[in-house]
Amino acid sequence: MRGPQLFCLNPDRQENFPPDFMRRMAIDPASLQLGEPDSSIRPQGLTCRAKFWNPNNYWPSAPADMQLTLTEYADPGCQQTYFLLINPQVDMLVEDELCERMP
Repeated sequence: MRGPQLFCLNPDRQENFPPDFMRRMAIDPASLQLGEPDSSIRPQGLTCRAKFWNPNNYWPSAPADMQLTLTEYADPGCQQTYFLLINPQVDMLVEDELCERMP
Protein backbone atom coordinates (compact mmCIF):
# COMPACT_ATOMS: atom_id res chain seq x y z
CA MET A 1 0.00 0.00 0.00
CA ARG A 2 1.34 3.44 -0.88
CA GLY A 3 0.37 6.82 0.38
CA PRO A 4 -0.96 7.83 3.77
CA GLN A 5 -1.60 5.01 6.20
CA LEU A 6 -5.20 4.62 7.35
CA PHE A 7 -5.99 3.41 10.88
CA CYS A 8 -9.26 2.21 12.36
CA LEU A 9 -10.76 0.89 15.58
CA ASN A 10 -11.15 -2.82 16.30
CA PRO A 11 -13.22 -2.98 19.51
CA ASP A 12 -12.09 -6.55 20.20
CA ARG A 13 -8.50 -5.33 20.66
CA GLN A 14 -9.42 -2.83 23.41
CA GLU A 15 -9.47 -3.65 27.11
CA ASN A 16 -12.86 -3.20 28.81
CA PHE A 17 -14.30 -1.33 25.83
CA PRO A 18 -18.12 -0.95 25.78
CA PRO A 19 -19.32 -1.49 22.17
CA ASP A 20 -22.04 1.16 22.57
CA PHE A 21 -19.29 3.82 22.72
CA MET A 22 -18.32 3.22 19.08
CA ARG A 23 -20.45 5.87 17.36
CA ARG A 24 -20.60 8.38 20.22
CA MET A 25 -17.02 8.96 21.37
CA ALA A 26 -14.94 11.86 20.07
CA ILE A 27 -11.24 11.68 19.22
CA ASP A 28 -8.60 14.14 20.40
CA PRO A 29 -6.59 14.61 17.16
CA ALA A 30 -3.67 16.18 19.05
CA SER A 31 -3.18 12.93 20.98
CA LEU A 32 -2.31 10.74 17.98
CA GLN A 33 1.01 8.94 18.34
CA LEU A 34 2.75 5.90 16.95
CA GLY A 35 1.89 2.75 18.89
CA GLU A 36 3.54 -0.64 19.26
CA PRO A 37 4.55 -2.66 16.18
CA ASP A 38 1.87 -5.20 15.19
CA SER A 39 2.62 -8.07 12.83
CA SER A 40 -0.82 -9.68 13.26
CA ILE A 41 -2.20 -7.82 10.22
CA ARG A 42 0.92 -7.72 8.03
CA PRO A 43 4.68 -8.07 8.51
CA GLN A 44 6.14 -4.91 10.09
CA GLY A 45 2.63 -3.62 10.76
CA LEU A 46 1.90 -0.49 12.77
CA THR A 47 -0.54 0.69 15.40
CA CYS A 48 -1.54 4.17 16.47
CA ARG A 49 -2.55 5.35 19.95
CA ALA A 50 -5.18 8.04 20.42
CA LYS A 51 -7.18 9.53 23.25
CA PHE A 52 -10.95 9.79 23.13
CA TRP A 53 -13.61 11.47 25.21
CA ASN A 54 -15.90 8.98 26.92
CA PRO A 55 -19.43 9.70 25.64
CA ASN A 56 -20.90 9.13 29.11
CA ASN A 57 -18.51 11.64 30.68
CA TYR A 58 -18.32 14.23 27.94
CA TRP A 59 -16.93 17.62 28.84
CA PRO A 60 -15.00 19.38 26.05
CA SER A 61 -12.78 21.42 28.34
CA ALA A 62 -11.62 18.32 30.25
CA PRO A 63 -8.83 16.13 28.89
CA ALA A 64 -9.81 13.05 26.89
CA ASP A 65 -9.99 10.14 29.32
CA MET A 66 -9.82 6.98 27.18
CA GLN A 67 -6.67 5.84 25.37
CA LEU A 68 -7.27 3.32 22.58
CA THR A 69 -5.12 1.51 20.05
CA LEU A 70 -5.98 1.91 16.38
CA THR A 71 -4.86 -0.75 13.91
CA GLU A 72 -4.16 -0.66 10.20
CA TYR A 73 -7.18 -0.54 7.91
CA ALA A 74 -6.53 -4.09 6.71
CA ASP A 75 -7.50 -5.43 10.18
CA PRO A 76 -10.60 -7.58 9.47
CA GLY A 77 -12.04 -6.76 12.91
CA CYS A 78 -12.03 -3.00 12.39
CA GLN A 79 -15.45 -1.41 12.75
CA GLN A 80 -14.83 2.34 12.67
CA THR A 81 -12.51 4.55 10.63
CA TYR A 82 -14.01 8.04 11.04
CA PHE A 83 -14.53 9.60 14.48
CA LEU A 84 -16.41 12.55 15.92
CA LEU A 85 -14.48 15.74 16.65
CA ILE A 86 -15.19 18.21 19.44
CA ASN A 87 -13.88 21.06 17.25
CA PRO A 88 -14.06 20.32 13.50
CA GLN A 89 -12.37 23.69 12.82
CA VAL A 90 -9.06 22.68 14.44
CA ASP A 91 -6.21 23.73 12.11
CA MET A 92 -4.37 20.38 12.10
CA LEU A 93 -7.01 18.60 9.96
CA VAL A 94 -6.95 18.15 6.20
CA GLU A 95 -9.74 17.29 3.79
CA ASP A 96 -10.23 13.59 3.06
CA GLU A 97 -9.68 13.08 -0.66
CA LEU A 98 -11.89 9.97 -0.49
CA CYS A 99 -14.86 12.21 0.32
CA GLU A 100 -14.34 14.80 -2.41
CA ARG A 101 -17.41 15.73 -4.38
CA MET A 102 -17.26 15.00 -8.06
CA PRO A 103 -17.99 17.94 -10.41
